[in-house]
Amino acid sequence: MHQKETRSMFQSGREITGEELEEIQETVRSFPTLSLSELAQTICEHLGWFTASGGYKTDACLKLLSRLEGKGFLRLPAKRAISPGRRGYRIGAPTPTERSVRISRTTLFRICLTAQLMIS
Repeated sequence: MHQKETRSMFQSGREITGEELEEIQETVRSFPTLSLSELAQTICEHLGWFTASGGYKTDACLKLLSRLEGKGFLRLPAKRAISPGRRGYRIGAPTPTERSVRISRTTLFRICLTAQLMIS
């Protein structure tokens, strides 16, 4: 590996300080079994690196990790092959559409009255 670099660098408009670069290097060494995306999410969490909507800046972090590996600053874990059984599985897949329910006003009133009585 290269000597420790102490200067900062920029990635996606964010300055990564020399101290943060050392923390990234330590995180990569400490968690060799994490996938690249898990590693990027962990680093984003440690650096407080979030998008405007509150998600991790995973893509920017993956680019940073690739740059750092290219400069010899760290060595990333090998990319994992996707097993055939897991291919096509999406986290957060859409759920089936709910069916509408028709009830009379009288039934709705009774339900609301019952709920109100249970609360009080």
